[in-house]
Amino acid sequence: MKPLKKIQALNALLLTVALLVSGCGGLASEPEIVRTAALPTVTPTAPPDLGHPASRVSLARGAEIFGGPQGCALCHGISGKGDGQVAANFTCKLPDFTDAEASRAKTINAWFAITSNGNNGVQQCLMPPWKGRLDEQQRWDVTSYIYSLHYTPELLAQGQKIWQDRCAACHGERGAGDGPKAKESSRPVPNFSDPAYLIVRSDTDLWKTVTNGLGNAMPAFKDELDDNARWAVVAYARSLSWEGVDQVAQAGATPAATAAATAQPDSPNVTVSGRVTNGTRGGSVPAGLALTLRIIDLSSGSPRDLQKFETKTAADGSFSFGAVPRQNNMVYVVTAQYAGTLQTSTPVRLQPGSGPLADLSFTVYEVTADPGTISIDAERIFVEPFSQDTLLIRQAVSFRNTGDRVYLTDRKVQSGDRVSVETPLPPNAQQIQLSEDVAQQYVISAGPPPTIQGIIPVLPGEAATLQFTYLLPSAGHPAINVPTLYPVEDLRIYVPQVSGFAIQDPIFTRGTPLQLQNGVYNSFQLQRPLRAGEPASFTIVDQGQQANDRRNVLAVVLFLAALVILGTIGAMWRLNRQPTPPDVSTFDKLAQSIAELDERHEQGHVPDAEYEAERSRLKAEMARLIDNP
Repeated sequence: MKPLKKIQALNALLLTVALLVSGCGGLASEPEIVRTAALPTVTPTAPPDLGHPASRVSLARGAEIFGGPQGCALCHGISGKGDGQVAANFTCKLPDFTDAEASRAKTINAWFAITSNGNNGVQQCLMPPWKGRLDEQQRWDVTSYIYSLHYTPELLAQGQKIWQDRCAACHGERGAGDGPKAKESSRPVPNFSDPAYLIVRSDTDLWKTVTNGLGNAMPAFKDELDDNARWAVVAYARSLSWEGVDQVAQAGATPAATAAATAQPDSPNVTVSGRVTNGTRGGSVPAGLALTLRIIDLSSGSPRDLQKFETKTAADGSFSFGAVPRQNNMVYVVTAQYAGTLQTSTPVRLQPGSGPLADLSFTVYEVTADPGTISIDAERIFVEPFSQDTLLIRQAVSFRNTGDRVYLTDRKVQSGDRVSVETPLPPNAQQIQLSEDVAQQYVISAGPPPTIQGIIPVLPGEAATLQFTYLLPSAGHPAINVPTLYPVEDLRIYVPQVSGFAIQDPIFTRGTPLQLQNGVYNSFQLQRPLRAGEPASFTIVDQGQQANDRRNVLAVVLFLAALVILGTIGAMWRLNRQPTPPDVSTFDKLAQSIAELDERHEQGHVPDAEYEAERSRLKAEMARLIDNP
């Protein structure tokens, strides 16, 4: 890989941003499609949010913000019970953050969004946005502190003991997914110490996983741990990305008090060390693997290297860069060229008071080109009229690597970068444009068919999101075929209500309308997953065609009804025309008489002339019964 491409690839891995379909911000009730590797937009103002904590959360800083003179406690109360000084002025009841039942179903990510952007509530209960007053890490700190308020020291202490007894063998003592049994797992063990991992998962989600397990990858504990014990280990698992948790569990202090007590004064240097592990089953880390520590400034909105340091791994995968200069608020990240790709640690923004040590342990993976490891978690397609004979298609795809190897093919694009995930487009797609957020991670191949190709490796368990637009001719009522190379779990198509469009295919069912900032969209949801290589085919019909279809259906129904009526009348007529069967008893008696006559004649009891005359008479009587019942 060329040096410039290496820098571009690393820069793409440094920042994580939450994306929705281009131009569709504010999707109500629509799950976000998360981008795991995106370049920031260059801007003269503050850098954009990463979409996750840049470093380990400090509950001490969160508590300081929460209880500050102009902080959250003014409304929510110093204990978070919703009983602050001005709470009585609200007509609605403020939430009690210490209420475990109410907090468990929430995610830190959802609360972070409210902290950042406010709640758009009614005037009396309006929660103001804090994005303009707090930087992103401060908002993660205070949001995590608020979330911690429904944990007690006793709960954390109980969870820590269960973790050590039942969980550490696979998940590791610090939750990094590096326990001695981790390599025996049928799927990658998650890194709970990564501050970005659990922010999108509620305690309830984690509790269900602990309760029911994950098949062969993780046992169920519903029969081994009672409900409270499972809640305790969930609390401790979440706290592994927070500073000061061990002291909380051991000393019995509140999270805020302990975190404040453990804050350390800054030293001029920070010792950067850690361990590299191999996350692929059967894989290992070679001794002497070259590592680079990069200290990066994001203050301008675009990554800029300040310093670089080099070292190599020891035989056990451990490494140390020794004491390097402390650069508060700068991003520290370790990189390695492994298996032909650039693989990195989670970027950490060094915070004041974080102490003299920085652990940048990370996992590397082997590489595979097997497309069977890739699936599409979610795909969203917005179809709108662009001109009289053209449709505008806005599409977003979320790929997922379900294996334990980095996905990257051996094929290369013109720039020399290797291809990862791909999205073929309809053959007649025109004016294809990538979203600015992903323009450095994908290229457009003219085809045929035109194809969007990723050039960023997809890590195990990670998602890669693509969003783009294109135009399609709309003469008549076009049947649109959206090709796909991978299985699709969830596909939804949206059309504006004002357009009068509808999707006319039995494989799609109408869903709940979606309210966006620019109007209401009717939704149509795929009723079953798509297999790899199976295109999503659907037909767009307008109001006129829908009216014609309804008239045609009505005509067919009326025609069939007329046929049924005519058939019924004909059947009744034929039934009335049928002759009444003869009297069975009389007919049988005549037949019996003929049989007796035949027998007596054969025995010589009836002369021939008398026999012929009587038999003719009986047969004539039978004929009369048949003709005239």
